[in-house]
Formats: sequence, C-alpha cells, structure tokens
Amino acid sequence: MKKYLFLLGLVIIVFLATGCLNFQDQHTSFKKINVLVTINPQAYFVQRIGGDKVQVTVLVPQEFNPATYSLSVKQIEAIKKADIYFQSGHLPFEKTESSKIKKINPSLNIVDTSQGISWRCFAKKNQEIECPPKDYDPHVWLNPLFVKIQAENIYKTLVKINPKEKKIFLSHKEKFSKELDILDKKIAKLCAPYQGKFVLVYHPVLGYFTDHYGLKQVALQKEGKEPSLQYMEDIFSLVKSKKIKALFLQKQFQSPAIKSVAEKLGVKIVVFDPLRKDYFLLMEELTDIILKNL
Repeated sequence: MKKYLFLLGLVIIVFLATGCLNFQDQHTSFKKINVLVTINPQAYFVQRIGGDKVQVTVLVPQEFNPATYSLSVKQIEAIKKADIYFQSGHLPFEKTESSKIKKINPSLNIVDTSQGISWRCFAKKNQEIECPPKDYDPHVWLNPLFVKIQAENIYKTLVKINPKEKKIFLSHKEKFSKELDILDKKIAKLCAPYQGKFVLVYHPVLGYFTDHYGLKQVALQKEGKEPSLQYMEDIFSLVKSKKIKALFLQKQFQSPAIKSVAEKLGVKIVVFDPLRKDYFLLMEELTDIILKNL
C-alpha cells in the first residue's frame, strides 16, 4: 500500500512538474517585437496596433528637435536589439542617422511608413514639376487620414513578422482607423468657419493640417533658412492686411530671436507641441490652439 501511494505521489509530482514546465515554455517562448520609431506620435501608432506584442523605443526624445538631434551612446543597445525601425518618412533625423543605425544593426528591417502618402513640397513653385524627395514636407502625421496610411503600413509589417497575431493586429488597426475618421470629421467641422484664414508659423510644420482643413500656412523659415529682409517686409504687409494675431511656434524650435521677430510683427507667440505621444490629445489641442488665435 505504501509502495502504491509512493508511486502515485511520484506520478503526480512528475505530472505537475511537466505541466509547469510546459506553462513556462509557452510564456517564455513569447517574444515581443522590438520596434524603433523616430518620434513620439509614431510610438503611439505602433502601440495602438501592436498592443502588448511590441516593445517600442523612441529615438528622438520629445523635447529635442528632429532636425538637429543625433544618436546618443545610450541608444546603441536598443538599436542592437531591435527587429524593425518604423520611419515616419523624410524627417531630417532619418536622413542623417539611418546609415549609422544600419551599421549598428545590419539585420534591422527599416520601413518607411509614409509609403502611399501624397507629399507636400517645401520649395515647389511650379505645380507641373515633380517635387524632389529632398523638398518633401515630412510632417505627415498632422493629417489623420495620412496616419491611416501609416497605420496600414505598420499593420502589414507586424503581420509579416508575427503572422500568428494577425487577427489581433487587424482588430487593433481597424479600431484605430475608425477613431481617426471620427477625429478627422470633428476637426473638419471645427475648422469649417475659418476657411481661407492664414496661419503664421515660424517653422513650416503645419502644412498638412492647414491644407487638409482649408487654412493657409505662411512660414517665416524658408527651406530651413531665416527670413530675408525683403521677405520680412512681405510678411509684415500680410500680417497687417489679414489682421494676423499670432505666430505659432513649435516647442522644439524656440530661440530668443523669435521673440524679437514677433514684436516687430506685432503678434503674440503661441507655442504648440506636435511631438506629443497621445495623438488624439495632440490633434485636439492643436486644433483648439490654432482656432482660438486666428
């Protein structure tokens, strides 16, 4: 009897141990997709679609300017471990740092999420001449419908890497896309009474927003350069004739000289942050800030 009980106990122990090992195997075998993105809004897009199946690292911290930021030593380990780098498309950081990132991690899959987007052109004067990539306006995320295109590209890539989770990724993407449609209609309705109004900005970051919602962006910076005296005279005339009240300034582009420019133009400076992570909050606050100051 004792021998029987001993054998029964041994069988139970082995069964439980095997079950625990199997349980551990199921969970330890799960590996999140390590993703790199350039800016915070992209991290939000990837997390909305990938959920708990992705681990996202943002390369340009929110407080830094993507036009001037360079990789830090601390980011090298994250780059080495990454499976994929989702680029927003044509941001200055992506142009200058991509080759360095590829050298750190030669097997890294780099995906341009802007594929399929109709680009604005910074320097284009003749509409019949094709815009060269170097003149593309990279601030595509400020149009919710273009974010839908980016979301689709993110979804397709995640499915290729982890096809077992296709249903989850698809469900997340469809939910996100519907929310983007609702956001777009909400902003369009709010902007409707302001059609044709001028939006004066220092750095030309709002072009996709203003084009899409019927406003007109006028930027002090042209092709990344400070305005000439002649151009400032033209801006002064425009400010006076159109009764422009504000100069919209991206948080990451602040400098003491801008205050002097605003004073000469007789406008107030309104600071906004297009690199916030919570995309819906970013767009709702941006819309509110612009419309209150037109």
